[in-house]
Amino acid sequence: CSKIVGAKEMDLIQRAAELGLSSEQLKLMAAEYTRHTREQQQNDELIARSIKARELPFGVEGFINFYWCIWRFELQPYAISWVQDFATDEWTILECFRGSGKSTDLTITFMLYCLAKEPWSSVLIIQANDDTANRSSSIIATIIEYFEGWKLCFPNLVPDNARGWGAKGYFLKDATSDYGQWLELCARD
Repeated sequence: CSKIVGAKEMDLIQRAAELGLSSEQLKLMAAEYTRHTREQQQNDELIARSIKARELPFGVEGFINFYWCIWRFELQPYAISWVQDFATDEWTILECFRGSGKSTDLTITFMLYCLAKEPWSSVLIIQANDDTANRSSSIIATIIEYFEGWKLCFPNLVPDNARGWGAKGYFLKDATSDYGQWLELCARD
């Protein structure tokens, strides 16, 4: 039995027997243990990848980790070449089919990554129409304000409500910096 069942599972079985639990109750306990273990593994991965996203220099590897932290799945392999192109200082034109991930992967997630790596800077969203651009900027704001992945990757970067967080613009601030010095840094951009 010990070869089939791990030590932690054996402890659960012994504890269930001591408590006089039925086999059905034991199955429920085992299912809960498995669910908890999967959640813990994903949480451990989230923490490890958020550290990589934060500490690696600006580039593809850092972005791949950041992407996973935000969306909890891997960046599509074909999109990695997009990121490689966009991470350079050269002009890039991307023409892809509808639904390929351009907006999610680049307009939203890559733009967030760029802001996180240079939070004093600005980005400009240009899309087919105002509604689409407003929707993208709203998603970006929601991620910064509420997503656990963002908060773990860049816990010091928070909305700057004093300068604006809405229709007139979304401003970040570094919560670990002196606010006056932060504003001065942003003004130099």
